[in-house]
Amino acid sequence: MKSGGTKGVGLIIIAAVIFVLFPSIVHTQNKKQDKVNAMPPALVVVDKVKKGMMSPKEEFVGSVYYREISELSSEVSGKVEDFYFKEGQKVRKGKVLVRIDSSLLQKDLEAKRADLLSLEAEIDKAEKDFKRIDALYREDSIAEQVYDEYLYRLKSLKAKGDSLRATIQRMEIELKKHTILSPFDGVIINRLVDRGEWLSPGKTVATIARLSPVEVVVDIPAGIIRYIRKNSNVDVKINGRDYKGMITAIIPRGDISSRTIPVKVSLTNRGELFEAMEARVMLPTAPEREVLLLNRDAVLRLSGKTVVFTVAEGKAKMVPVDVLGYKGLMAGILSEYLTPGMQVIIKGHERLRDGQPVLVSH
Repeated sequence: MKSGGTKGVGLIIIAAVIFVLFPSIVHTQNKKQDKVNAMPPALVVVDKVKKGMMSPKEEFVGSVYYREISELSSEVSGKVEDFYFKEGQKVRKGKVLVRIDSSLLQKDLEAKRADLLSLEAEIDKAEKDFKRIDALYREDSIAEQVYDEYLYRLKSLKAKGDSLRATIQRMEIELKKHTILSPFDGVIINRLVDRGEWLSPGKTVATIARLSPVEVVVDIPAGIIRYIRKNSNVDVKINGRDYKGMITAIIPRGDISSRTIPVKVSLTNRGELFEAMEARVMLPTAPEREVLLLNRDAVLRLSGKTVVFTVAEGKAKMVPVDVLGYKGLMAGILSEYLTPGMQVIIKGHERLRDGQPVLVSH
């Protein structure tokens, strides 16, 4: 009996506390709403919700790799005269990287060119002599043996000229090889040469990586490989920046232990991406399904929730949504609070409060 009396007294006390505090709570909530209503209308831009199809997407982590890395080597022997690059430097295609001493080769080339000039003078004289002999031979004024001597001498001189020209061309090619050029627009990864060093054919002087495009390699579960399409566009995030990439290859040899398949994504590099950077790639994980499509600028993250703001009776209304994925400028979402044709705010909603008056800009 005593216990029942104690419980009764407790209930009476709780009821009294609620009776006293409830008006205060209601008053506080009303004051907050009044404060929101008293805010000046926010100028916003809206867009309509549409119906469409989209595949669910998930984020997969991969790494950035240079698509092409070249070990630049010398094709000739010689002493390094100078080099014109340093590690980490960006270089353009055709930039001179290393000069190998070619002074002796240049002298030999000058001598060969002089020999060719002398030989060409002999050929000119031999051609004139042959024309005179040919005229006499046609008149039966000289023996056939004399005619043949002049003819074959001219042919011999011309053959020597062809051989000498080929030698000069070979030496000119060799001379060009004494200058090592960048094979493409890239960045120097490693320098392996010093001034005065003797180079032999095949000696590596530098490692250069092609700057753009770069590749992101991401390992994905074998179970979703059927939803990945070559040449399809995907969203990639690296160091907090968004990039547009394209799937260029699905490697048909995976990892047995993890049951994953490597997928390569190509993207443009303006110089800010380096090998081994972490990349997050959005890839489809299931077939397309019907979703609501809206401008991706409408989607916000507030207090750990994904929301959008609609406009109802001149006021902003915050509603929760689930984002299925993104396609270009559109977001595919699921929400029981939205229907096709509804207006959602895409600009001016960064500091909006739920219930705040808004003025739609047209």
